[in-house]
Order: sequence, then structure tokens, then C-alpha cells
Amino acid sequence: MTRSVRPFLCGLAATLLVVSGCTTVAPVASPQPSPAPSVVPSVILIATPAPLVLPTELPSSVLPTVAPSEVPKPTKSAKPSAAAAPDLVVGKLVVGVDPWLAKTDTPLTVTVKNIGTADAAKFVVGAEADSASAQNYLADQDIPSLAAGASSEVTFTLNVGEAGDYTMKATVDKYDDVSELSESDNTKSLNATAVSLPNLYVDGSLFVNPPAAGSSSYEVDFTIGNNGSADAPDPVVKLFAYDSADNQVDLGSHQLPFALAAGQKKDLSYDVQFPASGDYKLYVLLDPDNAIDESDETDNEAEADVTVP
Repeated sequence: MTRSVRPFLCGLAATLLVVSGCTTVAPVASPQPSPAPSVVPSVILIATPAPLVLPTELPSSVLPTVAPSEVPKPTKSAKPSAAAAPDLVVGKLVVGVDPWLAKTDTPLTVTVKNIGTADAAKFVVGAEADSASAQNYLADQDIPSLAAGASSEVTFTLNVGEAGDYTMKATVDKYDDVSELSESDNTKSLNATAVSLPNLYVDGSLFVNPPAAGSSSYEVDFTIGNNGSADAPDPVVKLFAYDSADNQVDLGSHQLPFALAAGQKKDLSYDVQFPASGDYKLYVLLDPDNAIDESDETDNEAEADVTVP
């Protein structure tokens, strides 16, 4: 017990005393610390502002009236306008008849328009008719001037030598005399067909010869032809008359044993007998049943006055 307390007691003394074998040390006066200066603590007050609470809606009388600033909208810059100029186009291209007859004159009408913004001075309109085997240029036509927005018609004479399918093409400002807004719209095309047809006709007048002595037959002489562009196969010739009472008298029909070629003529002569004395109107009619398709059906007939004593 004593051994366990001794170190504790020794430790408590300011000087170390050794009891029962403990070394004795003379006490040494410990310097007293100088008293610390008295410090009056400073109190710093920090004011914490109360949070600002705004009403959710302020009265309109409190809110300042601020005129909205007008921000000008951006404006698009105007595109530069193109210089005024004419623009010539083909409005219509019309063949007088389709199909039309080869080797005959047929009108080809071209309507020209100026869809530009300025008048056009003198220019040329050209036309052509092209087939697989031939190219036919028609005579040029002049237009002295054409105002902006106006139109004009020119007519060409179409005549081709062969039947077949053709492409008609019209071109305005053919030689580029006019400076235009567009040079790519100056042509127009049209497909059409030329056909070959015969055309039978009686050439001139009928010549009626009186009967020879001892005969009652009258000889009728005339010439027929084919001025079409195709042969007329084995045409029929019919002769008839009307008496003064307007009664028809049949004087016979004759079918030719040959074709009448295009451009060919043939002299014919037939004997006819009238049933009685009197005045007659004698007729010769080619292709009376319209068995042959012709280019003109109005020239197949001729007539003559005959008096039978």
C-alpha cells in the first residue's frame, strides 16, 4: 500500500521528497506568473437585416408606367428588279386540216405572244415540217413589232411532196434580232399527218354529138382526170339526164378497167339514147357511190343541155 502511494505523493509536491529511501530535494520557490491584464471583452453587434417580403401583386398605382420601347422589325431588302425586256413565245400552232393532203397547199397558222415587260421590235417567225426522210422549210414571216402583252398571227403555206407523219415546228425571233428575258421559250412543235388521196374530176365541158344518119344514139365525149396525190382505182362513170318534167332518165354506168393514176387524164366517149323527143339536162358523174375516198368530192360532175327532135 505504502509503495503504491509514494510515487503519487512525490508527484504532487512542487519539490520531490523521498521518504523511506526517497531522495529529499530542497524546495525551490516557483516564480508566480504576473497577472494578466484585465481585458474588457468587446461586444460586436452584427445587424442581420430582416428578409424583404414583397407582395405577390403590387397595385398598379405603385408600379411605374414605362412605355414599351418599339423595336423596329427587320425589313427584307427588295430584290433588284430585272431590266424591262420582251419575251416572245409561240402561243398556238395549228394545221388547217389534219390529216392534210400531200402535194396540196394547207395553211399553218402560228400565234405569237409577247409575255415580257417591254415592246419587241421587228423579228422573224420561221416554220418547218420535218418527216423521217425530209425537212421542209417554209417561207419566213416578218412581224414589224409586238407590244408587251400583245399577240399576233402569221400564216404559212404548207405543202409537202410525200404522205407520212410530220413534226411541225415554229420559231419566233428566228435570227435572234430581239434581246429577250428568256431565249429558251421561242419554239413550239406539233405532230400531224399528210395523206395521199386521189381527186377525180371532169375536165371541161361535155360534147354531145347528134345521131348519125339512121341512128338514134347520141355520142357524149368528155375528159376525166385525177389531180390528187394517189391513184384512183377503177372509177365508175355514170350518165343520166332529167327531162322537162324533172323525171330522171338513166343512160348507163361504166366502170373503167384501169386505175386513173395521180396526175393522169383520160378521154372517154359513150353512146346514149334518149327515150323520147324533148329537152334534157345531161349529166356525167364520176364515182357516183363515193366508193373512192377523194380529197374533193365537189368536182366529179359535168352537165350539158340536149334537145332531142
